[in-house]
Amino acid sequence: MKDAGRGKTGFTLIEVTFATGILFLILVLLLGALSHLALVRELGERRHLATLCLTHCVERLHGQGALGPEPVSLAAPEALPGDYEIHLEPTEESGVARLVVTTQSNRGHVITVSALCVVGDLSHAP
Repeated sequence: MKDAGRGKTGFTLIEVTFATGILFLILVLLLGALSHLALVRELGERRHLATLCLTHCVERLHGQGALGPEPVSLAAPEALPGDYEIHLEPTEESGVARLVVTTQSNRGHVITVSALCVVGDLSHAP
C-alpha cells in the first residue's frame, strides 16, 4: 500500500533553473533602470548648471550693456564646475542677440541652453 502523504516534495532542476533565470533577468533590468536614472540625473544637473551660467551671463550683459565702446566679456562664474562655451550671436532683429551656453556631461552628452537678450548695438560683441 502506498503512503498518501509521501508525494512529490521539493522542486525539480528545471523549475529551479527557470526561477533563477527569472530572478537574474529582474536583477539585470533593475540595474539597467538604475543606470538610466543616474544618467538622467546627471544630464538634469548639467542642464541646471548651464542654465545658471546662462542666467549669470544675461545679468552681466544687462548690467554692463553692449552700448559702450568696450566689448562685453562673457564668462562663466568660477563657482560653477565644468567647462562652458558662451557665444553671443546677433539675430535678424536690431538690438537683439541670442546668448548660447554649451557644456558637455561626463559621459560626452552636449547640453545647450540659450536665451534672447536685448543688448543694443552688436557691432562690437564677441
